Amino acid sequence: MPWYTREEEARRSGNRDCEESRKILHLFARDYKVVKQWIQTSRTAPLGFPASEWDNIIRGQPVNLDTMFSSLHHISAPKENIGCMGHTEISLRRSEPAKKVQTSGEWTSTWNTTIKVVKFAFPHREQELREYSEYIEGHFSAKVMSAHRRIILYDIAIRNEVGGGQNALLTDTHKFSRFFSAIVMPDGIKSDHARLGSKRLAGKMNSKSEICNRFNSINGCRNSSDDCCFRHACKRCK
Repeated sequence: MPWYTREEEARRSGNRDCEESRKILHLFARDYKVVKQWIQTSRTAPLGFPASEWDNIIRGQPVNLDTMFSSLHHISAPKENIGCMGHTEISLRRSEPAKKVQTSGEWTSTWNTTIKVVKFAFPHREQELREYSEYIEGHFSAKVMSAHRRIILYDIAIRNEVGGGQNALLTDTHKFSRFFSAIVMPDGIKSDHARLGSKRLAGKMNSKSEICNRFNSINGCRNSSDDCCFRHACKRCK
């Protein structure tokens, strides 16, 4: 591959845990179906873990904590959406989880179960997973309860970035500052305040049905778009 030389250098100088994760994922990639079958028939694998999330783990993708949370106290085993064409199995689109993680307590109980499962396939990641748990719980304790939803979104963003730990660890918190600024900080583009401001602006724009004549004149409108009673838009292209 064109990036072979850069890849070799990056692996030699990179984190050893990331390299170990890549080796295990490369091993799993030889036959995902067989690996999953071995896990499901293993006597030491954690019980009650959704089959769909085993797929995510062995493919180096983040676990869906909502699916995990929905399965913690289920009565019947969650079903996989699998169809068949002849002898070929096709994985269909997954249904939405019955429950979603919404509080710090729900996140902690779900994450503790996730640690047991991930370390089964990646034993070297146990310390990383537990340190990350302390990191997120620290943010929960530092914020009022109404802000916990943003911490949960922050966690999702981090885990989507890290995936299976091939190139970064969950404890590489310095790499996720942009997520914290965008989601947790009140002036972030993904914060509740920013979304509310966007909705208000959209409401103002929608309430102005008529286009401003002065805005389309040579001299333009003396009012700003917020202060004008008419919509500032081109009459030709709207």
